Amino acid sequence: MVWTIRSKTAFTFEKGTHSYITGKFRVLALQNTHELPYIGVKSDRYSPVRVTHNYRNMSRACKQFLLGDPYAEQLMILLLRLEFLWPINEINSPIENYKPINRLLADHTDRHYSLISNNQHPVQLFLYESLNKKYRKEQEMKNYVNNKGELTYNIAYKLRLEYILSFNNKLAS
Repeated sequence: MVWTIRSKTAFTFEKGTHSYITGKFRVLALQNTHELPYIGVKSDRYSPVRVTHNYRNMSRACKQFLLGDPYAEQLMILLLRLEFLWPINEINSPIENYKPINRLLADHTDRHYSLISNNQHPVQLFLYESLNKKYRKEQEMKNYVNNKGELTYNIAYKLRLEYILSFNNKLAS
């Protein structure tokens, strides 16, 4: 026996993508689930490739804006990996069973890539701000050591902490 879907709005073929879109969801009567046919949905084989290439392109674009700073590049790669592994590690439901998930993730990474390539991604902006603070503190410390800058609270705190730690190390040995 051949099963046919009578409602043409249940699954409509999306032109050019080789995937089916669910038009509307219906509440199923659980007592009749043994009577439901299996509906195979075509998979989208191109989307995982798009995700991989978007990761590569985002990594290159980020490195372009970081001007060769190896620390900043490693930090940005770590943040990118966390972003890409978030759906796998943090979503507890079996998202791989949801057929359009590859397409959704590919579209999601397209949006991230467009923001990163324009240097407007929130993660990039956060990284720039935190790196600028870090570099400013390092420069203040260098200026103080070379007698060019003034003693600030942060420098005094750091020097005192280093002194206490070195004193404790001397006592321990």
